[in-house]
Amino acid sequence: MKFSTRSWQTLAGLLLAWGSCVASAQGLMPPGVHLGMSAAELREVVPGLHAVRRPQNVSGTVGHWRVSGVQQGGYVIEETFFFAQQALQRVELLLQPDTSPHPEEAFANLVTLLRAEYGPELPLYGGLSGATAGSASWVHEGMDILAMPSGPPGQNKTRLIYKVRILKDASEL
Repeated sequence: MKFSTRSWQTLAGLLLAWGSCVASAQGLMPPGVHLGMSAAELREVVPGLHAVRRPQNVSGTVGHWRVSGVQQGGYVIEETFFFAQQALQRVELLLQPDTSPHPEEAFANLVTLLRAEYGPELPLYGGLSGATAGSASWVHEGMDILAMPSGPPGQNKTRLIYKVRILKDASEL
């Protein structure tokens, strides 16, 4: 099997991104951040954190805090932190691949990175609400992890979501 120079560059970029990930199986989750932490704890571990001017409500959580311009794995990332009942319940990372040499490959590269970290993704609609065609999802240590293309076609943005896994009894559905 022969690999082109571009394939080797892509592989090298993936390895660099993978190497920069947190060793505690958090993938691209910001270092020191974990679901369930308080806003005060978050402010201590995330430099450049600022309050969101117009907080977004998603699935019972509110995106109160954000940090923009984080450089990681060859991407510029905007991180938004969502709280419910004074605990971090959801982290959304929006990868801005415009600065990457091959922005059209951002989603595929992210999925490859997450497969290396968490194993094969769940089958489509594998129990995660919000999963759509063209997305990939995993369950790991009480977290749902969802990667999906985001924004209008041609923008090549990718959204990565870490959220607390909530299991419901079938009688509650």
